[in-house]
Amino acid sequence: MIRAVARSDDGETSGIKTDRIPPVVVVAPPAVQPAPGRVVANRYEIRDRLGKGGMGSVWRAYDRVLREDVALKVLLPERGHDAAMLDNFLGEVKHGRKIKHPNVCRVHDIGEDGDLRFLTMELIEGRSLRAVLKEGPLAPDRALDLLRQIVEGLSAVHAQNIIHRDLKPENVMVRPNGQALVADFGLARAPTADRHDDTDVAGTPAYMSPEQLAGKPLGVRSDIFSLGLLAFEMLTGRVPFEGGSSVTKNRAVLQAPPRALEVPALPDGFVRALDRVLARAMAQDPDDRFASVDEFGAALAAARRGPAPGEGDERPAGPAPQAAAPARRRRRWAAVALSAALPALAATAVAARSSSGPAPPAVLVTPLENLTGDPTWNGLAQGSVEAIRAGLRSLPQVRVLDGPAQAWALGGPEATWVTAGSVQRVGSSLRLAVHLRAAGGAAVGEPIEIDGDPADPSALPEALRRRARDEVRLLVNDHERRRRADVATKNKTAKARLREYYDLISPAPRPEDFAAGERLLDEALAADPRYVPALVERATLRMRIGLSQASPKARKDALDDVGRAIAIAPRDPSALAFRCRALQLKQAFDDQSTDAALAEAVAACDDALRADPGSAAARLTLGRLHESACETEIAMTTLQRALDLDLDRSLSGWLLEQLVHVALKEGKTAVADRVSQQLVDFSEEERRLGGRAYSRRAGVPPTHGAHVLRAAVLMRLGQPESLAQAEAELLRELDTMAGGIGDRWNEATALRGLVRVATLRGRPAPSAWRERLDALERDYRATAQEKPNAIRGAALSYWWVDPDAALELLALLGPPASFQDAFDRARIYHAAGKDADARRALDLHPATERWQKRCQAWIHARLAP
Repeated sequence: MIRAVARSDDGETSGIKTDRIPPVVVVAPPAVQPAPGRVVANRYEIRDRLGKGGMGSVWRAYDRVLREDVALKVLLPERGHDAAMLDNFLGEVKHGRKIKHPNVCRVHDIGEDGDLRFLTMELIEGRSLRAVLKEGPLAPDRALDLLRQIVEGLSAVHAQNIIHRDLKPENVMVRPNGQALVADFGLARAPTADRHDDTDVAGTPAYMSPEQLAGKPLGVRSDIFSLGLLAFEMLTGRVPFEGGSSVTKNRAVLQAPPRALEVPALPDGFVRALDRVLARAMAQDPDDRFASVDEFGAALAAARRGPAPGEGDERPAGPAPQAAAPARRRRRWAAVALSAALPALAATAVAARSSSGPAPPAVLVTPLENLTGDPTWNGLAQGSVEAIRAGLRSLPQVRVLDGPAQAWALGGPEATWVTAGSVQRVGSSLRLAVHLRAAGGAAVGEPIEIDGDPADPSALPEALRRRARDEVRLLVNDHERRRRADVATKNKTAKARLREYYDLISPAPRPEDFAAGERLLDEALAADPRYVPALVERATLRMRIGLSQASPKARKDALDDVGRAIAIAPRDPSALAFRCRALQLKQAFDDQSTDAALAEAVAACDDALRADPGSAAARLTLGRLHESACETEIAMTTLQRALDLDLDRSLSGWLLEQLVHVALKEGKTAVADRVSQQLVDFSEEERRLGGRAYSRRAGVPPTHGAHVLRAAVLMRLGQPESLAQAEAELLRELDTMAGGIGDRWNEATALRGLVRVATLRGRPAPSAWRERLDALERDYRATAQEKPNAIRGAALSYWWVDPDAALELLALLGPPASFQDAFDRARIYHAAGKDADARRALDLHPATERWQKRCQAWIHARLAP
């Protein structure tokens, strides 16, 4: 007899956000139903209900230990003694905790409070996809972007040998920034392909595969069927199988093909290509579907180019030919590739090449050698190879080759890069070591070494997957930059000079290279004045010169260069991205910035994102613009989305730093606490890697002051233990400067923070701290009139740790010179508890521009009456 456990479509959960809840089961005295204000297990304070379903309810709760909101999923009391329900509940935690991916909702803990059973989850500030779909059909670009993220999340689920079994709009959450997360693992199980288990038909009938409805063994292809259903509904607003009642719909699923896809907003050729992909995903026979969700995603990316040679417009009647377009099928769908399918987004940096263009670079992934002498680790070696391949298939810019035979079949005996690696024992640790050898003059990858405990090696392949992907992204970006430089001109002299420039400045120009670099670019442009890559590189170099030498002329020349580049190539992604950043810097340097200048910069960033929707750099710049205009909520959403898109983590330091700034300004201490810890962890990793750090190798300057920002957050928490931690962070900041990292502002700020913490803890500050601080501040006073901007910068840096000391510095400058100056002072006065002085500072420069009035209203809302 089949026991049906059908999930209802009204069991919507919304809400879900924390990161670090220790795995502990808490037992407390018998309890009653959750209600706002009640504390569960002496730890979780119930705030409000987020959703309910047939299994239980979901509540927003405040975690008193971690001091942040979480989501609490509570099993209904009447279900508390149902063995099957308890098994599902426990399985949700066991399966959910294995998966760590930005497109999967994190499940943390299980606990009890008397008869109350609950689990804690990441709190997602957003809505279910069902709620989004209820508002009407999605725009195609939005639907496809959300689908890409769901594919990525489901791939991470399958990588842990788990099938979801209940993929539907109710179980996909969407944050306000557009991030999609696969949620609810209450029915997740390992595949049952090797055993027939017809005692439990679980899931939501409207989204079940034929084999799921029939109680047959399930594998990953069952989830792929559900994903096809979901994709069809997202693109059309309709379900793919005809039928009024659930019985007739189920009969259609078991007996009929899905209806044809109709998306009027997309070109017919693209719709036909998408229809073939979805029809294959929803084939009745699992063997006729895609073998993996990665293959499904790759087919979606390939659909943008229309039919491959030899393919017609008809849907596949059976299994698709395995020889067709192997390179495209092996690539996993990514944002840049799919966005290029839409006419409005057709100029992406890499993936917008036509199908007749050059083949992407290839990586040949070879087996890892087991050097331990213990055959126990053969499985780890094989699993690590598969992890590398899975990570690389998420990159649309590369082909992944599995062996020499396939390397020949896909275009030649040589790959651009070849992996070589091993499993080793190093002391008491187990090490996965991989190196990327280069062919044909390509850049050589840095060695990758992942160490772990032999008693628990499960995390090693995932870490290797991430590091290998990041490494190849850097190599591919450099490869693509040089390829684009080669095809952008036929002039040999221009090409040669730009290549020399790349060799000189790799990965980014240093001050000692400025003059030589500018000379090489001048010569390249003298040979070909319309050489767009050289114009963009010279604009970038001139902006660096303008910033380092405080030269307005160099900054203007940079804007002139990028303007010429865009006039020649209006949709060039690199030119548009640089113009976005350059106009933001121009706006930031102008104390009298206008609404028109701000709008121009925002429009430039919008242009850059239309050309390359996956650009984390453009979103970082846009987030800074919104923050400068006091649109802090929009800034936080934009920066978080940029962080999600920063797949190689080259910009993560700057993004995390900016997020801490905005969170502290908004008084969101819990967010600042979490993000500042991430910033410290990232900075420490970068410091350990040194010159091998991804940001440095991508040409991104390192951030400074991570420990100062972390200390500023801890000081705001105000607890004795947090003050002790703040002191440790500030001392760590000084330690990093001993190695030549940091500058005078950070050193003075760290020392000023240490003195303040000592005062708050009722202890005298060591004389050495005060003596060094006095010396630095004497320099400030001596240069106040000569370098007023340096004093303003130092005061804003002091604002994090000691607002009163910041005011003492500003007193050296006299009255505020602009609205921005007055606004910054008002913020510091407010932080120091001097709201009357804040109002007087603002009155000295009344707001005239719209952005100024918005900032004025923002600060007035925070001042005491």
